Amino acid sequence: MYERDPGHSEPLLLGDSGQGDTQRILLFGRQSVSEWIGLVRKIYVDGTFSLSPSLSYQILVILAERDAFVLPVCYALLPNAALHGCLFHLVQNLKKKLADLNLMSPYRNDDNFNLAARMISGLAFVPPDSLDNVIADLAVYLPEELMPALKYFEDFYVGSLLHILPDGNVVRRRPLLSVETWKVQHHRDMRYARFIGGHSPEKKRRKYVEADERLRRLVNCFHDRTSIEFLQGVAKNYFMDA
Repeated sequence: MYERDPGHSEPLLLGDSGQGDTQRILLFGRQSVSEWIGLVRKIYVDGTFSLSPSLSYQILVILAERDAFVLPVCYALLPNAALHGCLFHLVQNLKKKLADLNLMSPYRNDDNFNLAARMISGLAFVPPDSLDNVIADLAVYLPEELMPALKYFEDFYVGSLLHILPDGNVVRRRPLLSVETWKVQHHRDMRYARFIGGHSPEKKRRKYVEADERLRRLVNCFHDRTSIEFLQGVAKNYFMDA
């Protein structure tokens, strides 16, 4: 049960495909959402792997937009599904990998190491048909300690390398998230209480607007820079603080 106010509670578990189901799905949310969900014009779906409990493959989040506010309305624990990724979750997953590799200390205390780590997540901005060449260039540039993190990104998001054909084309395994399904996109998350209080959504701070514009220019001029110059430029415009 979920207690929204003292003395007022409502069920939290909204759906369960069954205890004997090998592909069991659990759906969590607030029943009171049904009172206003009919006013919603847009629905968004997002997902994450790193926060999922061991018995589930991933968490699916459904969000609803009301008057420019984006509010989470329900969460599902799923056994498996094809999802679109986003930079927010890519960064979360990469930081978790750095922690698993015991690399958070140099990440926090060494500016050069920090920049190099962010260059890995910067691969999300590379055009898909250039990923193979950019990954190869980055592998030569990165410090040895970060190679397992690059390998993780490659296996999870691009597909592990099988072999290189005589014409130079690369053959890879199928990744957990294919290149076609992950891309850079904006992530919004607003508080329901601000909406109820009649507040307008907070405007994006100027420094973030300017960073978005710099990233847009970098992506549009991708072929005017070397792979390393491009990734350094991208990495200098955001921090992995998600």
